[in-house]
Amino acid sequence: MKLDKDNTGVLFPNHKKTTEKHPNLTGIAKIDGIEYWVSGWVNTDTKQQKYISMTFKPKESQTSKVQKKIDDDIPF
Repeated sequence: MKLDKDNTGVLFPNHKKTTEKHPNLTGIAKIDGIEYWVSGWVNTDTKQQKYISMTFKPKESQTSKVQKKIDDDIPF
């Protein structure tokens, strides 16, 4: 799936989950023109309310774009 709009993303159930450490949800997001892999875990807080914690990892082919953006933001 390719995202056309910036600052958007999608998550799908992870049907390949084989251990508790694997994410419940996986997908992609596009933030500031950079595409990321997204992983989500369904958790329960102390008040028994469910929430999703997420991680974002730049797609391999776009790692250099992330570094370029970081380098461009450094003023020296």
